[in-house]
Amino acid sequence: MSTSAIDDLLTFFGDTPEHAYQTVRERLVLDLLRRHEISSGRAAELLGIDRLTMMRLQSADGIPVFDLDAEEFAEEFRLRSPR
Repeated sequence: MSTSAIDDLLTFFGDTPEHAYQTVRERLVLDLLRRHEISSGRAAELLGIDRLTMMRLQSADGIPVFDLDAEEFAEEFRLRSPR
């Protein structure tokens, strides 16, 4: 792919090269998070944002903030319930 083709593609992601770079980086990190290849903490670290901002970002992108299957949820509930 030629440099001009890459430059043309980047225009879909932002007005400036810096904005395009940030948008593409964010999309890549969110995709890794969605595929469970990185944690939300690692995603926040890669994007240089705090955990609350990360939670808002992933929620806005439709990525569950708490993504537990039924067994994991039952275990968390069991550990947290008063004895």
